[in-house]
Amino acid sequence: MRIRSKKFPTPSMAILLWISVFLAGIDSALSEVVTDEIFSPSLEGNLLGDPATRPVSIYLPSGYNSGNTRYPVVYYLHGYTGDDKSWVNLFGIRNVMDELVDQSKVQEMIIVMPNAHNRYDGSWYANSSVAGNYEDYIIQDLVGFIDSKYRTLPKRESRAIAGGSMGGHGAMKLAIKHPDIYSAVVSHSGVLSLNRWRHFAPFVNNNRSLQAMAMAFSPNPDVAPLYDPPTNDDIWNRWLEHDPTTLVETHQENLRKLSGIYFEHGTIDTTVPVSMSRDFDKALTEAGISHVYEEYVGEHLDHWRSRLYISLPFLSGLLSSDIMTSIHPQGKLAVTWASLKVNTE
Repeated sequence: MRIRSKKFPTPSMAILLWISVFLAGIDSALSEVVTDEIFSPSLEGNLLGDPATRPVSIYLPSGYNSGNTRYPVVYYLHGYTGDDKSWVNLFGIRNVMDELVDQSKVQEMIIVMPNAHNRYDGSWYANSSVAGNYEDYIIQDLVGFIDSKYRTLPKRESRAIAGGSMGGHGAMKLAIKHPDIYSAVVSHSGVLSLNRWRHFAPFVNNNRSLQAMAMAFSPNPDVAPLYDPPTNDDIWNRWLEHDPTTLVETHQENLRKLSGIYFEHGTIDTTVPVSMSRDFDKALTEAGISHVYEEYVGEHLDHWRSRLYISLPFLSGLLSSDIMTSIHPQGKLAVTWASLKVNTE
């Protein structure tokens, strides 16, 4: 009777097996940015003919695919002419997050970057009878989609919103109007005051970016060109309904519900003047609303990547997490930012 011996892997086969297991372990420990697709009923049938199905880029922290942890979420809104890829491709938000996590300066979070680009290069995150209801798209359709499909912590204490320029405007406006959805907000070089735009009313018909604002803030679906220029007080008051500085007056109770408000601006910004953030800072200060405002020497976009190293820890320290209490560095971080918030009152 012949007894067959078992075959054992050769040394080279064993090495290859070890390498494949090692690499699989590395892959599961890497963060990734995935592109998903969302259908938004709020954008369906808009008069500009823009699609209601939109791409959304999502940063998933390391280990997301190999565990069952639920994570806080930060929604990062892009600026005018941007899209869902802007924060990744132009400002390296994935690499910044990875570095901050490695250094125990932030907790692991999901970062959601929607696409709010339209035919006129920017929706201004407003509900418009012409361009579509982008506010509802962000606060209802997108939040519901993300919470249902990804392992989030679906509560306001674990959800924040941020953005730059037009996105900074949108983030601040939506946080002020919806503190039941977002608990903290960040604006980079945001359009936080509309006071200067009325002077440009005579030029709206000849300027694409002003047309985008008019279609968002004073749409008129009944006549060409589908908007009313802010040439009188009634129309201008419709714009002010979207003005963060004006909202400080009308939404103080909402503002006091937010656990953190951080905004910043470059002092030599020639695209969005620093005076806009200064107006907003003054309004908050006079209303006694706790906030953090910083200025730095810089133009409109040139410091956004480096400023992420400040804004992301700010938000991380404020967001509730299932694992927050078990990770000592994050616990210390939360205390640090809480102290900063108190000291600025």
